[in-house]
Amino acid sequence: MRLFIYGSCVSRDALEYQQDQFTLVKYVARTSLSAQLSPPLLLPEVIEKLSSKFQKEMMLIDMQKTLLKLIQLHDFDVLLLDLIDERFSIGLFNGARLTLSKEFIDANAGMIRYPEWNRFSEIKFTAWQRGFAELIELIRCKKNPPKIILNKVLFAVNAGTDLDNSTKCTAFMDTEIARNNTYLLKMYEYISANFNDVICLEYPERYFVADLQHKWGLAPFHYVTDLYKETLRKLMSL
Repeated sequence: MRLFIYGSCVSRDALEYQQDQFTLVKYVARTSLSAQLSPPLLLPEVIEKLSSKFQKEMMLIDMQKTLLKLIQLHDFDVLLLDLIDERFSIGLFNGARLTLSKEFIDANAGMIRYPEWNRFSEIKFTAWQRGFAELIELIRCKKNPPKIILNKVLFAVNAGTDLDNSTKCTAFMDTEIARNNTYLLKMYEYISANFNDVICLEYPERYFVADLQHKWGLAPFHYVTDLYKETLRKLMSL
């Protein structure tokens, strides 16, 4: 099965536990749909500060607004979405909008000043709604429309080494975890109410445990192995 993943490491990392059931056609992360539907804006002085090839590629997709073009050009069986990277605010640049990922903020290092939309603001949510509707319409119009699958994860309140050995997650403040989860649930509700062709992967709450030994470090969206294996099981059952 050929996958195009637009989301975050939450979905991408699950493929590390497979045995060749899925082929990753393309992976796009760290760009918000709130930013994609705006004019392109290239800031080479920011791009050149990034040392990682992957980070540069993702930031170019965000700046050049090529997400929808990539989805249009590639052939795949499943578009796997997750909304974890909608946790970023949006920078405003004379009509263009950029995703204020950690990589952008670190690379920019105060060189360029800009106003912004708060990550939880209604104006950002409205722009995201427009972007999501256009994304789904593009998928529906493909010659062989793929399945659209939403990976409905939430920020983890607890952290541990597995589902049965966890304590409170200290990577983020409780209020930050709660605010992010409220925003995720708001987006999930919008999708469920308006797009009946989006298939949802849902999990019992106990699966949301941050991994104390995760390779990307401790964060409420870096989960224990059990969640990634459950993602694969759910995908294969479809």
